[in-house]
Amino acid sequence: MVRTVTLVWLGWLSMTAAAAAQGPPAIEGTWETLDRHVAMGSLYQPVHGVRKREGLVHFAQKDGRLVGWAVHEDHAAITHQERWKDGRTEFKNVAYADGKLTFQWDIGEWIPTAGPIAVEDHKLENKGTVRVEAAFQGQRLVGTWKMFLADGTEVFRGEWEAKRLIPGPVLLIGGRHQDLTDEIKRLFGVRAGGGQARIVVIPTGVADVELADLEQFRRPWLELKPRSVKVLHTRDPKTANDPEFVKPLTEATAVFFTNGHRHRILDAYRGTLVESELKKLRARGKLIAGTGTGAAVLGELVIHRPENEELTEAGLGILAGFLTEDKNDLERFAEGIKAHPDHVALLIEPEGAVLIHDQKLRAVGTGKVTVSLPQAKQPQLLKAGEVLALSPQRPRP
Repeated sequence: MVRTVTLVWLGWLSMTAAAAAQGPPAIEGTWETLDRHVAMGSLYQPVHGVRKREGLVHFAQKDGRLVGWAVHEDHAAITHQERWKDGRTEFKNVAYADGKLTFQWDIGEWIPTAGPIAVEDHKLENKGTVRVEAAFQGQRLVGTWKMFLADGTEVFRGEWEAKRLIPGPVLLIGGRHQDLTDEIKRLFGVRAGGGQARIVVIPTGVADVELADLEQFRRPWLELKPRSVKVLHTRDPKTANDPEFVKPLTEATAVFFTNGHRHRILDAYRGTLVESELKKLRARGKLIAGTGTGAAVLGELVIHRPENEELTEAGLGILAGFLTEDKNDLERFAEGIKAHPDHVALLIEPEGAVLIHDQKLRAVGTGKVTVSLPQAKQPQLLKAGEVLALSPQRPRP
């Protein structure tokens, strides 16, 4: 049986007609886009080529306004783009109203011998603008892109559409990584991609990981016969900001955090390129998992140990709007719920797990899973196999 509950806004609303009418939140998040245009040539030639390009665009709220941007990971391979160092394009004049989206970005320079004739003849400034206009058709955004000269003359146009990219699953597991049940291992393997999985294990929480045999962290996952299993570890935030160090994350289909000491994980990776790449990995639809401390750090907020003055601290933020606890400290857990009533609070005991994906939360295994929903009167226990359908909304002020 699936029950419907309320969850704070996590940036991945399903697109319904009702959601489309609510305002900017209906388009916040990551979208997979496709644009097409007919190759230039004589209008009456018998064959026309249709070119298409795919990409990812992002929309979010910032300082009370809607902003957007695109990032092209393969930008370095695109010719004549020497100044496009980071592959990021910031959008201007982003607006959403009545189910319609508009945004634009600047063309800094037309490529010589490939620009409009007026530009080639030096009759107009060598700049321009691309404007996108789209509206909802079911769960997709469908519309046009148009390219303009500096004086506003339209020179090219084509089709543009986008579908929401659902973030990948997050698997939060109770207990130690040494004690994973066969059921949970199999679930991880399937969600990681089976025989095509590229798994990255992060054992940084383990106190003596520098002295440990790193093969012990690979061995449990090699039994699943994935494509590859790599270990990623450092204690140094500078190393965690090195693009070469994080490269395995850019190619991974799944990441697994072991149990251990949470401060070792957060001190090394919080606010670094590792954290950024983990969020990109999930945005691509891939799996992130952790057990014990390795699960707790994935929340937006983590409950501190009793000896700390502060009740909570920031986690890695993989699960926005979640408050996580990896110890069976019900008193501390209750304090965290009271202090953050707009968060989903989770406490997972050994041999239990929670799979969070596509607006659903499913309990796995035999261990207890305690969930406190936003504004709920009291926490509830989930039984194995029970599913909560998460109904998103903006957090209350």
